[in-house]
Amino acid sequence: MNAVDYSYAHVGGLNPFVSLLIFAVLMLALFGLYFLPSVIALIRRHPQRWILVGLNVLSGWTGLGWIGLLLWSLWPREELLAVNRRLASSGQDWGPYQNREQSFGGPSPADELAKLAQLKERGVLSEAEFEQAKGRLLHK
Repeated sequence: MNAVDYSYAHVGGLNPFVSLLIFAVLMLALFGLYFLPSVIALIRRHPQRWILVGLNVLSGWTGLGWIGLLLWSLWPREELLAVNRRLASSGQDWGPYQNREQSFGGPSPADELAKLAQLKERGVLSEAEFEQAKGRLLHK
């Protein structure tokens, strides 16, 4: 028995190329698992998705950090947006919880609603037009 026969017969019997393929598939699966919180946050359009992606890159290797990021990415959007609104109404616009409309330079929904009310009072908008515009504004 020569060395080549010995390596196939006694060391698992796998072709080296098959071993490399299995290794590559496993590494891709682990890579996808590592970035799972980022992928979930991007797909769900999480309000703090870019912070979550950055933290995943920097601290996802820690077990507790990865679990925390996964929970954060799965947290209900409605609750996160409610926190945004609550902080914006109290004047505490800071960090990742900034009011989204103000962070992009646009008027806040409260300002737009006040302008609509003024237009209705002046008679520019009818009651039906005001309700329709208010509905669109509140359901953005």
